[in-house]
Amino acid sequence: MALKKSSARAEIKNRSWLEISIDTEGDKVAACAFKAQGSYDLIQELEHLTNELKGQNLNQFQYEGHTPSRLLILEALEKLQGVYKPKEDVEICHCRKVNLSVIDQMIVLGAHTPEKVKAWCTAGSGCGTCRPEV
Repeated sequence: MALKKSSARAEIKNRSWLEISIDTEGDKVAACAFKAQGSYDLIQELEHLTNELKGQNLNQFQYEGHTPSRLLILEALEKLQGVYKPKEDVEICHCRKVNLSVIDQMIVLGAHTPEKVKAWCTAGSGCGTCRPEV
């Protein structure tokens, strides 16, 4: 059976990026490699992932996490699996004109409470109708 090669990329703008490349034979991952720029945590997670993925069925492989590194890796894996759906970039805070992508980026960068999101990007600091979403 011939090897099928595929790759996927994910990034946090101006901060980190990764590219995962895999070779599959049938439904099993035969080889996995990565290129990345980012934190030590990201590189460690990718090294662990490449070892864990070998021999696994890519479409049944489960990966979770809420750290910035794991969210980036999850996005790339979902792209490789063909199930990634980008979020629609809608305006969440109308008073301050803040889109969902900005709020998401604040969360990835470490704003894990509504108060931090508000302090970092001003979302939710106007009339308050968007605070539940923030």
